Amino acid sequence: MSQTVASASSPYATGADLVVYRDWRHVADLIRDDDTRAVSQSAVVSDAIVARAMSAASGLVETACFRGGRYTTEDLQAIVAGNVCKEFLIQLVCDLAFWTLLKRRKPDAKPENVAGVPDALDTLQRLKLGEAIFPFLESADAGDMDFTMLDPFASKSTFQSVPLDQFAYRMFGQRMRTLRSGGYI
Repeated sequence: MSQTVASASSPYATGADLVVYRDWRHVADLIRDDDTRAVSQSAVVSDAIVARAMSAASGLVETACFRGGRYTTEDLQAIVAGNVCKEFLIQLVCDLAFWTLLKRRKPDAKPENVAGVPDALDTLQRLKLGEAIFPFLESADAGDMDFTMLDPFASKSTFQSVPLDQFAYRMFGQRMRTLRSGGYI
């Protein structure tokens, strides 16, 4: 039995967005295989290779965001529908799409040599790890760590300052460390 696909049916940015964040002439140089440049900005915007790069970049964003169930397709589409974070997501997709196009024509290119690409790849990694989040209240609330102390007389500051083996002696017992042949046992 196959799994249910949760991906969006269209990319989170378009070719028109790409030429806002990247010079259309640079993109035009990357989409033709015969070493010619696409003739106009509108040719770049409507190019099939650009459309596929936008979809691939959107897929990269989805794979990073869906990890751990942090976001859904609807969440990302809600961002693109309009708020301040919309341009951040569009720019992220455009930078990743440009990197996809560049790797296609110049496979030996290094991301650190392309403006915007290191930041985009870093953001992608941070989204994947949950270090960066999109502005949803549920995501922000999930980042607040709260826990209940086992000892009603201990505070969070006490917990942080006392070593675990001393703090949790009731669970693990007293353990004595002795020095034997240069190391602890």
